[in-house]
Amino acid sequence: MCGISGFYNQKQGFDKLKQLKIIEDMLNLLIHRGPDEYGVYQNSNIAMGHTRLSILDISHGQQPMFSYNGNCVITYNGEVFNYKEIREELSAKGIKFKTNCDTEVVVNAYECLGIDCLKKFNGQFAFAIYDKKNQSLFLARDNFGILPLFYFLKDGLFVFSSEIKSIFAYPDMAREISPAGIYQALSYWGVIGKSTCFKDINQLEPGTYLKINLRSFDISCEKYWDLNYSGYNPARNLMSENEIAGNLKSLIKQSVNIRLHADVPVGCYLSGGLDSSIIAREIYETGNDKIKSFSVAFESKNHDESEFQNIFFKANPFDNHVLRIKNEDINNVFEDVVWHGESLLFRTAPAPMFLLSRDVNASNVKVILTGEGADEVFYGYDIFKELKIRNFWKKNIKSAWRFLLIKELFPQYEHFKDDFISMQKMFYLDSLNYPFENFFSHSIRVKNNQSMLRFLSVPFRESIKDFSPEAELNKIIPKDFSKWNSLERCQYLEMKTLLQGYLLSSQGDRMAMSHSVELRFPYLDKEVINYSLQIPGHLKMRVLREKNILKKAYKDVLPEQIINRHKHAYQAPDLRSFVGNNVKNDKINYYTSRKLLEEAGIWNPDYIEKLLSKYSDSSINAISFRDNMAVVAIISSMILYDLFIKGSAYKNKADKKIVFSTRISE
Repeated sequence: MCGISGFYNQKQGFDKLKQLKIIEDMLNLLIHRGPDEYGVYQNSNIAMGHTRLSILDISHGQQPMFSYNGNCVITYNGEVFNYKEIREELSAKGIKFKTNCDTEVVVNAYECLGIDCLKKFNGQFAFAIYDKKNQSLFLARDNFGILPLFYFLKDGLFVFSSEIKSIFAYPDMAREISPAGIYQALSYWGVIGKSTCFKDINQLEPGTYLKINLRSFDISCEKYWDLNYSGYNPARNLMSENEIAGNLKSLIKQSVNIRLHADVPVGCYLSGGLDSSIIAREIYETGNDKIKSFSVAFESKNHDESEFQNIFFKANPFDNHVLRIKNEDINNVFEDVVWHGESLLFRTAPAPMFLLSRDVNASNVKVILTGEGADEVFYGYDIFKELKIRNFWKKNIKSAWRFLLIKELFPQYEHFKDDFISMQKMFYLDSLNYPFENFFSHSIRVKNNQSMLRFLSVPFRESIKDFSPEAELNKIIPKDFSKWNSLERCQYLEMKTLLQGYLLSSQGDRMAMSHSVELRFPYLDKEVINYSLQIPGHLKMRVLREKNILKKAYKDVLPEQIINRHKHAYQAPDLRSFVGNNVKNDKINYYTSRKLLEEAGIWNPDYIEKLLSKYSDSSINAISFRDNMAVVAIISSMILYDLFIKGSAYKNKADKKIVFSTRISE
């Protein structure tokens, strides 16, 4: 993967040297995304730049790149895994290719097919194409938003980039926190739709393209793909569970195999859970013993999964690298994590991924296969089981025993012991009266998350008084959303909030690319997704057995302990990383100081002081789930303010000066 950026100014032209300096400043902040080569294209009022992480056809494939006839020029980030098949189709039409990379296929597919080219791509991508003949600029992002793409659009100026920090390098670009973005992040664990945590900075939504007519500055922004349950095939019910599991396994194998294609070393992440174990097993079956695996281990037993990693490796020997994470390690890199994540965080979990990608880079591995997406696709999270139980209980609210199923969901959580049953019953009982059926599945999570709003300053709360969780979600759901069943609605919301707003971005691409590592996601393969949408829900979750069909597909090839393991969500120590022995508090004291809190105006300093005073090294184990989230959200948002808005470290964050290997000026 790579870094892309560019701009078009309808009102103001630049001389070529000034234009070059602007794009150079923007690219300087993307070198971590592509340290191998740098290129720029300039034409009148438009400039496009590229930082390359060389994965395919390393000797060629420099960007920006032209279409076969010289009309279209592209700056491209990503991988289209079925590019060879598309190349053959284009070659049959007489297109001549000069390289063996997918970039050339993408730009020529657009030249020949226009917007319809997006329907052919199976991959992860974000790109911009300048069409000289039609005087248009075309941007597109992959189905799930695996790769980032942001833009600023105002008063005839359009600026785009893989990362927001690069847009802020454009001359005189205003930098402000967005109340709407903060509200969304505090409500859903991530921003949704086109929002970001910065005012006037938008993200191109997943599965969406944006097209600008450079003559009139008319703009169209349309979805070309979304999750769709209307294509469900009733005939699939005639197939046996074993047949469906077998077909699914074949598709996952195919998805893994095409993602191993690269001209550089490839590896995988191995957590010890089902999803990553399946990917590692499929890699093992290829017989390629050069592929390395990478795992994290924690000093905190509550977070460490080494036991299950070792169970897997006994059956499937790998060249595995284990990175052992201490609490102070998370503290030491948290500023860098927020700098690269560019969003408010509610967990420290991205920090170990930041550290692990550094380890991957040091091992000279450029590509990693990882298991994100399986929990959303195959009903793996507790939120799906919780929804089934709440629906069951709602049918007979007065039942004395239906509630007890909730207790069985979370045996690992202390607060589900008998002393807390009555309190939890009242909490869940209240959730059954939630009036918005479309969002019933996520009502408990949103309520928990919005408890953090009480720490906001009065002026900031006033600025978001007209927002509501339901109104924000209504902006992103399809018209026929209410016709779907409750688990389908839950799946859609989980993909649009947690997966796209956090797991693929703040914890995924942004942490990996901070050290020039490309992540690939077999479970989000186009064919796997299309097939999974047709699998009946009762096969994805058999009663309360999560990922039932996935476990069925791999029960004979993975250790029983991994197949039958209760879902263990990946987490890292949160408050422990900021308070306690061996942790330096100087930075945290700065970011939670009254002076900085008052200057930023987001949080109420009195409330924050009371919150933090509740917890010391001796009382840290008593922290509530809500307070734990609040502490991380407060610290991360203040780092965000300090680095991006106040700009105390912004100028020092540029990686280094670049030397262009490709410079095209027309």
